[in-house]
Amino acid sequence: MNDFQEQKVSIGIKIIAILTWLADAFLIFGLISFLALKDTINKTGSGLAFETFKKLTPAITIILLFVITIQVISLILIWRKNKIGVFIYFGMTLINLITAFVKNGSNIKGIITNLLLPCLMAFFIYQQRELFGFKVNNDSY
Repeated sequence: MNDFQEQKVSIGIKIIAILTWLADAFLIFGLISFLALKDTINKTGSGLAFETFKKLTPAITIILLFVITIQVISLILIWRKNKIGVFIYFGMTLINLITAFVKNGSNIKGIITNLLLPCLMAFFIYQQRELFGFKVNNDSY
């Protein structure tokens, strides 16, 4: 009889990954719509949505699409318990924070919003760090 039981990623990591995938899907749809309808938005726009889109340049939009795509791939790697996925996820999170800072300025609400899910993901990954191949120091009490 085989007593080996495969360790699985925690439900917290799964929930954060699914929430991030949903948010990324909506963001990708919005960014592609923005690129397709930029002239119409600029002609008729007013209000909060217009002000948000007005700050987006095509370069920042393309960078965001690239970062989101790589972030989705890194979440798949994390789900498959791959250590490189953790590094890529937090690297892309850093790039996302930088682009958000460039886009919005020093808006503390935006920075906190962009850090909420990555901080929760860091907590859950830390709880299961041995699953991802990170060294666990059991010598200290």
